[in-house]
Amino acid sequence: MQAPNLTKKGVAIPLPLPPGKQSEVYTTRDAFDKVTAFYKRLYKEFPMRRPKSCLPDSESNGPFLILDGGKDLWASKYWMKIQRP
Repeated sequence: MQAPNLTKKGVAIPLPLPPGKQSEVYTTRDAFDKVTAFYKRLYKEFPMRRPKSCLPDSESNGPFLILDGGKDLWASKYWMKIQRP
């Protein structure tokens, strides 16, 4: 499977980040399902409990993925979330 074609975007984070923390945002024109499938093969998905959404499951929030092998998001220094705009 080919890697998604990503573009780094400068996005204002609404809340200030703690010292030493960093956030990066990337966008792509590739299909949401293609991007999700690619990264799920590489990284462990963290099952985040979220309130029921008004959206159908196919359009719900995307997965959180742990990039550094941490046991959960709080223990991880590197993680990502895939989502639709």
